[in-house]
Amino acid sequence: MDGHSENFFSTLFNKLFKKNENENVLEKQILVAEEDGQIKEDDVNILLNVLNLNDVLVDEIMVPRGDIACVSYDTSLEDIAHFIVENGYSRVPIYKGTTDHIIGLVHSKDILKYCLNPDKNITLHSILRAPLFIPEASNAKDIFNLLRKKGNHLAILQDEYGGTTGIITLEDILEQIVGDISDEYDNCDNLDEDIIDGLNGTIYLTGRASINDVNEKLSTQLDSEQVDTISGYLSELAGRIPSRGEIFTIEGFTFTIDKATPRLIETIIVEKEKDATEIISQ
Repeated sequence: MDGHSENFFSTLFNKLFKKNENENVLEKQILVAEEDGQIKEDDVNILLNVLNLNDVLVDEIMVPRGDIACVSYDTSLEDIAHFIVENGYSRVPIYKGTTDHIIGLVHSKDILKYCLNPDKNITLHSILRAPLFIPEASNAKDIFNLLRKKGNHLAILQDEYGGTTGIITLEDILEQIVGDISDEYDNCDNLDEDIIDGLNGTIYLTGRASINDVNEKLSTQLDSEQVDTISGYLSELAGRIPSRGEIFTIEGFTFTIDKATPRLIETIIVEKEKDATEIISQ
């Protein structure tokens, strides 16, 4: 992209995040600029994706509550430090009682102060940062602007009763603009999508795969009134977070836990089970 094209792209990009700009006019400007060769096709796609953010609700792209890696307020600072190191998170939501009641965030750099000075009078309460709460029905463009304005990396989504429904990060929204970005809240290191076809009929799922998408893929009838993801569904069946290697046999398929933490299921291997009955093997 030459200097002129780069400036033109930046001008349009900034306009797209202003509330008073006419979206129809902006869309025409983008398409005309493409025809005139002022901006390339890839940049056009980015600009149009930004334009479409108004139509994307954050609860459509959030990390659901059942998949949030969070820590109880009763956890020691030492255990939180181990959790951060083992999982690679820079921010960890803290809850009281249940994950429906998130009360704050802990930053890894604040935990580092404790690690460097373990004898210092540092408590979880003293380093707890206030979370940014937003309604789950917010649109992605407004929340992207809000996160940038407040300097926040993530926000906690709440339903109309004040319960936690999930979290949304800047990366989640940026992925709607530029495509997949690997960030610390992605459950799977190598898979770019939640449902992947493997060899010999094997299917790989991330814990974030929705029950509806799994049903559509497998022609199953999995159902729950409490959870939306396959991770939450299998955890609900087990009554706890299943461990690696545990196998669930459901509707003719075996669901093998491939990777899991004490907080959530990350990846699952699904295979067709001949003559299987609807039982749960644990």
